[in-house]
Amino acid sequence: MLLQSQGPKNNSQCLLNIRPSGGVVDSSPYARTISGTAAYVMGQGSIGGEAINFTGAEYGSVPASADWLWGTKDWTIECEYYHRANASEAAILACSYGSGADNWHLTAGDGYLRFRSYASGGTGLQSVSASASPFAATTWLHLAAVMRSGVLTLYHAGVPVASGSITNSVGRSDAALTFGWDGANSKLNGIVAHLRVHERAVWTRPFTPPTRQF
Repeated sequence: MLLQSQGPKNNSQCLLNIRPSGGVVDSSPYARTISGTAAYVMGQGSIGGEAINFTGAEYGSVPASADWLWGTKDWTIECEYYHRANASEAAILACSYGSGADNWHLTAGDGYLRFRSYASGGTGLQSVSASASPFAATTWLHLAAVMRSGVLTLYHAGVPVASGSITNSVGRSDAALTFGWDGANSKLNGIVAHLRVHERAVWTRPFTPPTRQF
């Protein structure tokens, strides 16, 4: 199933801006093609009223690109997330996690938010986890993972909840990004709105989550 792509709208520092708009589209300047089974739903999210619904079966993917080879550069992943129930890890966004070397994923589960990176040429598996992150089922949350100068910080509702060093070279250029699953399993049961990837550290201190569309 091929989902619609549309033209550029935003700052070039936004590598990906997944938004439902009568389909699921990338509203970044790159207008990347999005494929998969993920579908938008109306009347959801605190920004704009549209979101992507995952029930444990749907997924989406974005083609491989040199833009996904982040190395040790700064970057940000952020989204709004409506948590249902994921007792084990369920991937919000991933790059070939579980299918080879040099991969990563950002996952949410009951009570935690986690970023994991594996680099065969680095120190292997590295992880930053907010095990006591105050998730509540059936509640909209703003989540962010921000890499700045080798330190990965996780934010929940604009508040830093965990941080740690990630020395691995993050990402790869030959693997697609997947959202709603990690490319092998760990499918999400929840709703995601305004999933964005930036090539800079957008948030560097506690912040008030956005109240309008990016």
